[in-house]
Amino acid sequence: MKEQRTVLFIAYDFPPSPQRGGAIRSEKFVKYLGRHGWTAVVVSCSYKGFARPELFPNVHRASSLLPFESPYRVSPYGWIPALYQAGRRLLKQGQIDLLYVTCPPFPPSLGAVLLKRCSGLPLVVDFRDAWSLDPYSAKVSGINKLFHRHVFRPLERHVLRHADLFLTNTPSTHAEYGKLYPQLAARSKLLPNGFDEEDFTGITSAPGTGTMKLLYTGRFGVAARNPEFLLEALKTLIDQGLHLHFTILGDDRPELFAMRERLGLQNHLTLSGPVSHACALQTMAESDVLVLYQQDSDAKVTPVAGKTYEYLRIGKPILAIAPPGDNLELIRSYAVAYREITTYNMKDASSEIRSLYSLWKENKLNGNLKKIQDSYRKNYNRCELTRQLASYFDGLMQ
Repeated sequence: MKEQRTVLFIAYDFPPSPQRGGAIRSEKFVKYLGRHGWTAVVVSCSYKGFARPELFPNVHRASSLLPFESPYRVSPYGWIPALYQAGRRLLKQGQIDLLYVTCPPFPPSLGAVLLKRCSGLPLVVDFRDAWSLDPYSAKVSGINKLFHRHVFRPLERHVLRHADLFLTNTPSTHAEYGKLYPQLAARSKLLPNGFDEEDFTGITSAPGTGTMKLLYTGRFGVAARNPEFLLEALKTLIDQGLHLHFTILGDDRPELFAMRERLGLQNHLTLSGPVSHACALQTMAESDVLVLYQQDSDAKVTPVAGKTYEYLRIGKPILAIAPPGDNLELIRSYAVAYREITTYNMKDASSEIRSLYSLWKENKLNGNLKKIQDSYRKNYNRCELTRQLASYFDGLMQ
């Protein structure tokens, strides 16, 4: 029987957390590591005013010296001392075999390096997003731009110099960091995000209706995502007689209600605040087309939205509004049907929605679902991805 080892798992955001998007990868790794010979002892941030029962054993919370409400790029720097103290205490209390830190935020990786230096243990650094190669950094200005150029790059170089293994989660991030730090080639691995098959237990599709139902999950109003041109396209098509209904699940800001009122979409646009993950998945399964929206960018590093993996697992057609890059490539490879909009304008949005609508009217939206799903599930199942992570951990123990 394989010897059970222990990893000190450093994750600033870990469920239950206000930052669910940043916590999912960590949650799923911790959930499945035990099946592959590793016990995770988690150190995470405690969130003032956000007390929830812990979902996992062995989770240790430490408070930042800076308030959680301060800018997300700033508060984690105040967490480094607490992380270091908690890590030292846990290292003294029990047998820790390996250190793992997930970013962003990126400051905890500096604390992880301190723990490596005092313990001599192997360190795995996992970048869920790029740090100095942030694809949206070209649009920042002033002091933020100076920080990117003269602070983040040296700090990143320091962290990666001490990493025994460096993980990235998209092909473009892996490739661009390989160019930036060629000396890391032997210590770098690509480990993508994915979906958790157990989350889909009991999720069922609903019978079709006389209206094509489009669904967007998540928030607009962040990362320069503005749905106005998309809503204008829907309004144009509805006025032309197409039977469409659009639901935004997870964003009910007043600005969206005002936009709905101005465009006269009260009967065709549903706005809902955040719901449970299970409810979101069930709503996906009951929809006809799933909408993806990523901020426009011409950067070489292109992120993949976490919802993409669940959209693909549900097996519904996707309307992808995104720049060329990793996210579109994933959709092209595994979606049963898709249309893409890279121009971010109403005319092209209208054209692509009309194209999907024509397929829907002819009941031709779903392609060879089983063939696509078998391949997709093999490559992007969270349990399998965690097995790969555990194998990387094992390699550092040899």
